[in-house]
Amino acid sequence: MADAGEAEADSYQKLRQIYRDIQAGAKAFLAAEYRMCLAFLAVFGVAMIFFIGTLTAFSFFVGGITSMVSGYIGMMIAVFTNARCT
Repeated sequence: MADAGEAEADSYQKLRQIYRDIQAGAKAFLAAEYRMCLAFLAVFGVAMIFFIGTLTAFSFFVGGITSMVSGYIGMMIAVFTNARCT
């Protein structure tokens, strides 16, 4: 019986390592994506200030940042729940 418990502990450790690796990959993906999103927000936000107006540009920034935060939270929840289902 000790072998079964030991095998289960090893299996659990492997799953935790896979979870950490997937989480690191998800964070790296989001970091790369968000660098592009921030560049987009900066370029078009500044253009909006000059061509449309400050309030519209502010709303654009708030919407973009809110979307990025929601995406991050969603990705972390998805990674966590997938690890729990494995």
